[in-house]
Amino acid sequence: MPPRAPLPRLVLLAALLACPPLAAHADDTEPKNIAFFCVAISFQTHTAYITELLNDYPGKDDMEQKLGKFLDQESLPYQNVQCPLPQEGSAAVMAWTEAENFNRKLGNKIVRISSGPQGFQVKP
Repeated sequence: MPPRAPLPRLVLLAALLACPPLAAHADDTEPKNIAFFCVAISFQTHTAYITELLNDYPGKDDMEQKLGKFLDQESLPYQNVQCPLPQEGSAAVMAWTEAENFNRKLGNKIVRISSGPQGFQVKP
């Protein structure tokens, strides 16, 4: 029997697989109304930090680093940051909602993170 992956990695993987990537466009034009979000999980505190839906997509790695830096500066514990690829319209809203619902079912506290000109902020 092969060794089992640690449960937290499986949970994060399942949450991200529930968020399908943006489909390629046949005409290669930039899709309108795209949105994305990022999720950071703290397995120690059973907390999921989830950003609001964002429209300015500078790149997956850049966003993951920015959110990780913000969480570090705020001394908020987390193990991993993931930003699923952008999606269009209602697909992005559905993926974001599914990520929240999935983490609630796991018993994680949801902490919403907003983004503005001054950077990320924890929403009250």
